[in-house]
Amino acid sequence: MARTVDYALKGEKIKRQVDELVKELKNVKSTPVVVKGTPKISDIDFENEDIKTLQQLQVRLAKIILEKSK
Repeated sequence: MARTVDYALKGEKIKRQVDELVKELKNVKSTPVVVKGTPKISDIDFENEDIKTLQQLQVRLAKIILEKSK
């Protein structure tokens, strides 16, 4: 007895799996790399950082400046 294969259904399943992998890869690339220890300001390449990382750095610096100015 022969089995029938629904290629359209198999294609959709593979497409869903590929879409999930693409989402995961985008999430992995967008997460900032956590450096253990204290990085030096000269080690950070501000020109190549994305806007989200730069904004996070700006917020941290502003908080530190406010705390130290009290």
